[in-house]
Amino acid sequence: RVLVLVEEVIARLDRQGLDVRAERARATQLRQQAAEAPDSPSLYLAARLAKRQLFLRDPALTPIQSILFTKRNPFLESHNYSEHLDGILEPGGGVYVLHIPRDEQNRFRPDAARIEQLFDGREGIAREPVSDFDAKTVYFAYRPDKPEVDGWASYWHMYSMSVDGSGLRKLTDGP
Repeated sequence: RVLVLVEEVIARLDRQGLDVRAERARATQLRQQAAEAPDSPSLYLAARLAKRQLFLRDPALTPIQSILFTKRNPFLESHNYSEHLDGILEPGGGVYVLHIPRDEQNRFRPDAARIEQLFDGREGIAREPVSDFDAKTVYFAYRPDKPEVDGWASYWHMYSMSVDGSGLRKLTDGP
């Protein structure tokens, strides 16, 4: 499946005029390895890396300078409403920005990427960060691990902050 995705990305980038000869040769090599050892974990990782490297060459990504995301522990939920009822939500993580520099050919340099923490969420769980249209304010949900009121459950609240992490504001209150 991953090799099919690699080949699809190669075809798409080729149609856009990118030189994908090296990537096509690598995909052929990976196909040969798959024929010899189809269940190889190292082959899977090599194919994923090839796909990631192709993805980062996509000209459509040229305007991107940074990526807003959250780090958190996996949710262990039994269904969609578990996070409010019975889900096991381990605290940790926060809201971050990934800055990926570019090389002389304007290609991403993931090996030189830098992560910047905007919000420390280790005392709870942060999720779904989005920026406003001007990319000046970040909005996200946060649920502290410890309830705010004794005897109550802990609740999700909406927060905002500047894109540099300053000016944190809690926008909602109560259960």
